Amino acid sequence: RESQITTTSTSATVPRGTLTTQPEAVDDFVRNFLVRMGMKKTMQQFQIEWHNLSSSGRIKTNECGYLPDVVKHNEELSEKMKLLESEVDRYRKSAEKAREEFVKMKKERDYHRQHHNRIAQEKNNLVTFVKRLKSHLSTFEPQLDELKSKYDGAMREKMVYKLEKEKLQNELNSLKLGSSTTLQNTPEGELGPTQTKLRELRLKEEKKRLAIPNEQQRLTGSSESTNESHPRDSEFPVDTGNNPYLNRFAEDAFHRSTLTLAKDIEAHDGPISW
Repeated sequence: RESQITTTSTSATVPRGTLTTQPEAVDDFVRNFLVRMGMKKTMQQFQIEWHNLSSSGRIKTNECGYLPDVVKHNEELSEKMKLLESEVDRYRKSAEKAREEFVKMKKERDYHRQHHNRIAQEKNNLVTFVKRLKSHLSTFEPQLDELKSKYDGAMREKMVYKLEKEKLQNELNSLKLGSSTTLQNTPEGELGPTQTKLRELRLKEEKKRLAIPNEQQRLTGSSESTNESHPRDSEFPVDTGNNPYLNRFAEDAFHRSTLTLAKDIEAHDGPISW
């Protein structure tokens, strides 16, 4: 506690320092000005003359006086003005950069606006085209429905005709089988004129079918030398058709009297043996 009392008493007795601003002397101002302007020779000459005059007593340094506050204030203002000019230059550069960015963004805006207008125009054209197509297609819907109904009816008729055809074919086959058996088993006196005519036509067809191989055997002279076929051998149909291209081959054929020997080629002298 005693130490605290002593420290407080000593701190109370020590006077506090005060900061006073003293104006700049004239010679210091001249020196600072010459240094700031880079006039080294003039500064050296000024120092020599000032030292000579002060040593000889012509100039008293304590009586030269100080610069007034206006000069100092002007210097401060000039410093602020330089600082403000630098800031103005910086702001001007940033403004130029912002202006360039604004021009660039404006060009991009115009480009995107034109692109948007073009897309909107194309969209409107497509919408009108789609509407026109829909209206055009709506005119074909009744025709399509009619064609569809006709197609369905044709398919139904086709199926009905197919079933009727199969039914008639089956009836025809059954009638053929029944008529052939009845014609063979029925005597001639009991047959009518139509059935008698059918029997005569079938007999003629069978005679013709049997006469064709006999005629071929007679022409070839091999009727007695032909071997009897095996009962399981299949019989080939008789070829009674004509070649449709025979006349064309006959027209394009050459007579042997019109041909002459053009070149001989010797292939080999010895015989061909296997």
